[in-house]
Amino acid sequence: MTERSRGLLRSLAADRARLDVTAAALAQTTGSTRVEIAIARVTDEYEVIATHPAGQGTGRHLPATTVEGAPEPLDGARHLHRDASGRIRLRLLWDGPLRPDGTVLDRFSDSIVEMDRTLRLRHAVELGETGRVRIRRAIAHHDPAAVVVAAAGALREHLDADLAYVHTTSPAHTAVRGPEGDAPLPQPALEVFADVALRIAHGCWDAGRAFVLSADRVVGADLGDRQRTRVLRLLADIGLASLLLVPVGHDGTCTGCVVLLRAPERPEWGEVEIRTALELGADVGAALHLASLFAEERHRARERERVVTTMTHELKNPLTAVSGYVEVAEELLAELGEADPAGPALAGRMAGPLAGMAEAARRIEAIVTDLLLLSRSDAARPLTTGRTDLAATVRTVVAAQADAARAAGVVLRTRLPEGDDALPVAADPEALRRVVLHLVDNAIRFGDPGHTVTVTVRRADGLLPTAVGAPMLLEVADDGWGMAPEEQGRLFSAFQRADDPRVRARPGAGLGLATVARLVGRLEGRIALRSRPDEGTVVEVYLPAVADPGIDGRGPAGASREPGEPEEPGEAVSA
Repeated sequence: MTERSRGLLRSLAADRARLDVTAAALAQTTGSTRVEIAIARVTDEYEVIATHPAGQGTGRHLPATTVEGAPEPLDGARHLHRDASGRIRLRLLWDGPLRPDGTVLDRFSDSIVEMDRTLRLRHAVELGETGRVRIRRAIAHHDPAAVVVAAAGALREHLDADLAYVHTTSPAHTAVRGPEGDAPLPQPALEVFADVALRIAHGCWDAGRAFVLSADRVVGADLGDRQRTRVLRLLADIGLASLLLVPVGHDGTCTGCVVLLRAPERPEWGEVEIRTALELGADVGAALHLASLFAEERHRARERERVVTTMTHELKNPLTAVSGYVEVAEELLAELGEADPAGPALAGRMAGPLAGMAEAARRIEAIVTDLLLLSRSDAARPLTTGRTDLAATVRTVVAAQADAARAAGVVLRTRLPEGDDALPVAADPEALRRVVLHLVDNAIRFGDPGHTVTVTVRRADGLLPTAVGAPMLLEVADDGWGMAPEEQGRLFSAFQRADDPRVRARPGAGLGLATVARLVGRLEGRIALRSRPDEGTVVEVYLPAVADPGIDGRGPAGASREPGEPEEPGEAVSA
């Protein structure tokens, strides 16, 4: 318990003691042996808040008719204190022979009302403020069933109930919690609660109020004598005597209820407890709604993944066949060229179409692979278990893209550490390769012939410090077409492309940067983009470095220099 909670409890005890002292003062003023002070509550009842002698009947709840319509007692006197609107706020009852002046009694009553207001305010802070934080933490689950179980346990403990029953219809879940955890109820009791409780809950939801039931108290709904007797008998059979029901729902719809139960020797439900239960019930309804939305989205994600996985499987098989047929056709043309004088001319005519078919199959396969990644339900799983040399990965990708750069008339450069110094990052090798490949491929494709693409790898000294030093920076810069500021943010979403007609004329599905962003997130890195129309684009990827120099592999090829790479360290040029 925090020091603030202890202070609140001390204040509560002091205020209750002041009320008892006030009752004793009235007894002394009127020469009475018995005094009872009852105050009006929002539940259309009166609560006995103080007596003399102290503690004799405190906490009882009286129907309004008992207080407001009863005649003057024959064995004493009473005073009904009204507020400015004429509504009765307080009843003083005593058995002594003396009756103070009405003005004195009104001032006396005003002081009692103020003490009660302070007491309820502090009690509300104790239950509401501290309880709301506790309940919200307890029910912060993504599974509706877990929310129901957590709500039953947390509300039972916080509102000092002996048993808590939570039942919801959308989705359908039930939980019963006692001091020792799960507390199964007899089947007859469950059936009654599922029937009666939910019917009452809908009425309470519409009226914005709670329902209270005990042997001599019914507040919030009219059960009828037969149903009331039935419920009370079931409660008695399981050792309970009173219940507090609050509705649970969201966005104008009641979806269930919380029922809190107490044993016969326990105090009646007070006004502050009822109000707090209503507020916390609303929190439970909101948590259930969010958990249900999350569960629905999780189900939809699994369905999307299933559909995309099936589609990619069905597409990859024909693509593999197409690639195989292209290779077979190339081999047959080569054999024909050796056996037939007309073969070389035919092979020359077919070389372009076959190369186009192979490139189209490669691009479709890349799109299918990206779609599969973006649709996977485990796409948040980190990919930082590997130890990969970033510089070697860049060398491998740049060497593989050299022909594409040459065909597009693009100057492709790298700026890497001199020699074979490794730049290890905590990354899955294949995921890192795909990040570099997508960025280099984009930079090559979206510019006029003659533009330059530069791939830089270095430590990002002074930025994002970690326990093992500065992170690694992968930078891909080009002086191509660039893009407008308003387009830059959305290009990290799937199927988004720049509006530039030159970009639209180039093949692409708008998955490249979305895939890069997803992979960088799983690599626990950060990505940034700067661009200006007709000036070019710079993409920066920051990746966590590793202290251990051991590398899983120096990139996918496992080599520090690729065939065709210039001998001069620090720059690779393909024009």
